[in-house]
Amino acid sequence: MNTLNNWPAKVILFDRDGTLIENVVANKHSSLVLALPGAQKAVERARLAGFRLGVITNQAAIGRGQLSWNQLLSVNKQVDELFGGFESWNICPHVPEDLCDCRKPAPGMIVKAAEFFGVSATECVVVGDRITDVEAARRAGSYAVLVPSKDTQAEEVRDVEHVVQSLKQAVELILTRKGQDCANSDA
Repeated sequence: MNTLNNWPAKVILFDRDGTLIENVVANKHSSLVLALPGAQKAVERARLAGFRLGVITNQAAIGRGQLSWNQLLSVNKQVDELFGGFESWNICPHVPEDLCDCRKPAPGMIVKAAEFFGVSATECVVVGDRITDVEAARRAGSYAVLVPSKDTQAEEVRDVEHVVQSLKQAVELILTRKGQDCANSDA
């Protein structure tokens, strides 16, 4: 992972469950989609600062037959509506046993998103609530910010360079590292 003081970031890739919205296991219903406190304002702040925005999400419930693609797309549509839309969605439907190259902590979704945005993975920042998000970023050569959720294990926070307590703080850190002033932000 890059450790420069200034990040050449152009793209922010958010984990979905536990980062943007409440984590509802195998969520089949868009009515259960609830934005985490302050998340909408933080995403809007990033958008207004000129970042391109995407989502990378593991969805093993598809691979387990607990969730259909149509149900997932309905939930994702609700997430888009709550957050003003994301340019890119990368979804891994595989179970861990599949050993695919897209399921976080593998870097596949980040690499694919970077290609979509026409940037290098080194120009992406991954924001998530699990060590798998951080490890995927490391493997891709991207930056990572961990925002622990109620599902984050204490050992996941160890050895992570950038840990903050909210999505607002994550965006502020990214803006600071990009060299933008966020002192007047109310995001």
